[in-house]
Amino acid sequence: HHSNFSIGGTQSVASLVSSSSLLVETLPGFGQNRRLVVTVFQQASEVSGNFSYDSPSISTVSPTNGPATGSYTLSLFGANFGAPGVALNVTVGSSACASPDFVSFSTVKCTASRGVGGNYTVTVTASGQQGSQSRAFSYNRPEVTALTPGNGPTSGGTNITISGSNLGLSSHHSNFSIGGTQSVASLVSSSSLLVETLPGFGQNRRLVVTVFQQASEVSGNFSYDSPSISTVSFKATPG
Repeated sequence: HHSNFSIGGTQSVASLVSSSSLLVETLPGFGQNRRLVVTVFQQASEVSGNFSYDSPSISTVSPTNGPATGSYTLSLFGANFGAPGVALNVTVGSSACASPDFVSFSTVKCTASRGVGGNYTVTVTASGQQGSQSRAFSYNRPEVTALTPGNGPTSGGTNITISGSNLGLSSHHSNFSIGGTQSVASLVSSSSLLVETLPGFGQNRRLVVTVFQQASEVSGNFSYDSPSISTVSFKATPG
């Protein structure tokens, strides 16, 4: 008679070695402590064993960086991502990667959420079993492409519009500095900031935007206006 076995309810046929030994090959599956039952001629084993599928492991995340706006596909490559029908969850840092999809035992895809910052751990959970890779994904650094106007008075108070990409999200403050002097910017969108200059002096002062500890690699320059003399007065002394 054939001996059957099941792991977590999935049936298959065992190869009989002897009345005290069976050789079986697992079918695709997922989870820990899955109940293993041997059935011989409709008699099931009363004392069952437990079998655990290996936890997921991530070897590569692609791409390793992307825009702060999100809505692009992240691909996770590795092993033991479960089997068809597995309950999946993927996170980048503490943010969910939406719509996780089991592609194969070694590939999972999901849609990146909006975010800022870098060196995030990516974690996949398959039926309660976790695997992760540290420092696997970063959102792109802020990039400054233009600022208008490019100059203003030394007294400060000039409203500057900074244009670029990855300039922040409503949930995170964007900071800017001119010549090393820090202030807070008002976010218009991820591609536009409105800032007000503080008092200062000098020409071609480096303007840097910082979002969640990521500083813009490409910076703009702002010049304070040169001194101007409107009136000179003097008083003659007698004699």
